[in-house]
Amino acid sequence: MIAVLAWGRPAPLPSIAAATHAAHGKYAEGIDYNRVATPFAATAPNSVTEIFWYGCPHCYRFQKPLAHWLASHPDVNLKLLPAPLTKQWMIGARVFYVERHLSLVGRAHEALFDAIHAGKVNALEPASFATWFAKQYHISA
Repeated sequence: MIAVLAWGRPAPLPSIAAATHAAHGKYAEGIDYNRVATPFAATAPNSVTEIFWYGCPHCYRFQKPLAHWLASHPDVNLKLLPAPLTKQWMIGARVFYVERHLSLVGRAHEALFDAIHAGKVNALEPASFATWFAKQYHISA
């Protein structure tokens, strides 16, 4: 998982990472992460873009700490961007865009992560996604 942060002030990536992996000790700049030397223009003030794949266990474990962090930063705008790095990952990207088209991201995004990582949905099978959506949201394929 990659977290892309665009801020008008120094990005708090170490604090987000620390929330995810607090048990592993402190993170060191230049070793565990690199500070962006030249900030790039944000698409919106205080925006965070999470690049993810539904089948990624790291992305899954990042969801609850990210939600907790966002709750304490109401001025932050989260943007979700699926990462279709392989043909198989493209399935999850398509599912995300269907969620967005149906205005289900707020309800389905975390629930889908939970279903995949509990073994109820196969992240590599389109039919598995379709069955899950049909049951959860009464949507037919």
